[in-house]
Amino acid sequence: MKVHTGGEKEDGTYEGGKVNYTGQFFFDDEIAQQIFTLEPYSQHSGSCTTLDNDMVYDGGGAASGLLTLKAVKTGNPARGYRGSLTLGIDPDAENTGAGSGGGGEGGTPPSGEPPADAPTDSASASASASASAS
Repeated sequence: MKVHTGGEKEDGTYEGGKVNYTGQFFFDDEIAQQIFTLEPYSQHSGSCTTLDNDMVYDGGGAASGLLTLKAVKTGNPARGYRGSLTLGIDPDAENTGAGSGGGGEGGTPPSGEPPADAPTDSASASASASASAS
């Protein structure tokens, strides 16, 4: 996911401005397993990385990008999921995404040390993001 500000919509595309934030969303393991039973995901032959084994997700729940997902139609995951997460974004920050694996300003490296330019908790603007998996 990238948050862009200061650009303009032109001919159906967003141009100009800057990227303020680059990050990732994470799904709860149980919901991910339900999604992997559905087409086209059931055709995937690789393994799924659980949250406990993910090198980017730090276990911080929504504060770390874990989406709260709800089935669009209860009891029928094939109808999709709706998720939301509210983000606080510093409109003065600029993030090129260089070297990032997600998780904010490049994520927390496997060493456990946050990057030197990691954002602070004092964000001066907020954005709302929503995602849908189907």
